[in-house]
Amino acid sequence: MDCVFHPGNEAVWVCAECERSICSDCSVEREGRIYCPECAPPQVQSKARVVIDYGRAFSYFLDDPEWIKKLFIGGLLTLASFAIIPAFFLLGYQLRVMGRVMAGDDQKLPEWDRMKEMFISGGRLFLVLLCYALPGIAMLAGFIAIGLTAGQGTPPAAFTGLQEGALALFCFLFVSFVLYLVFLQLVAPALIIRFQYTNSFREAIKFGKVVEIIKANPGPYLTTFLLMLFVIVPLSLFGLIACGIGVFLSLFYALLVDTHLYAQLARISPR
Repeated sequence: MDCVFHPGNEAVWVCAECERSICSDCSVEREGRIYCPECAPPQVQSKARVVIDYGRAFSYFLDDPEWIKKLFIGGLLTLASFAIIPAFFLLGYQLRVMGRVMAGDDQKLPEWDRMKEMFISGGRLFLVLLCYALPGIAMLAGFIAIGLTAGQGTPPAAFTGLQEGALALFCFLFVSFVLYLVFLQLVAPALIIRFQYTNSFREAIKFGKVVEIIKANPGPYLTTFLLMLFVIVPLSLFGLIACGIGVFLSLFYALLVDTHLYAQLARISPR
């Protein structure tokens, strides 16, 4: 039987409250009883509803005795993610980490196992993110095409007119592309939270539902967004100064930090 929260994951527990089947990634043990994330006792979730522990997101994985091995595996997949397929496993692992943190367990990172399940769930999340990224991809293709066209040889008068028109459109597309990247950074946590709760491509891309997640707790959400934009993103690029060797490790580290923050936001977001 599959987990009701993560179809494809084998259910190993039954929630003591609602009696739904759940997997080990989303089970919560409290005083000898097992709960699903939604039925965990109120006193367990009350702190998550009051404050987000931003500092914990940067260091939680260090509690895992095997964190070096798991970080290195994730780094290698990050290095290979230019081939697209390895990115599916990274996103699947992100969902697994997120489910565990949402369940109140951030003392240990998930194992790199059940790769088929990670591939399927990560692939579906990839399609959700790709759907939202398509306008940005179109803008990028547009100003690259205009730049190439404007550089072609033409008679002087026509070339001048082409340059002026092309430059204006090029600048417009470039600015639009940058702003859209910021927009994607803003909605990405809500998209992933929505997918984590619904496990549905159709439900996850509903923009109105995504906005509801942002509006439910605008203060913590916008604080998290600013932290990601001005701290975590620069931190993820820090590996560039390490002769390129540290890039994939710093990028995966940033993914783990983001995931913990997403999980904390999910616990105070509408389901």
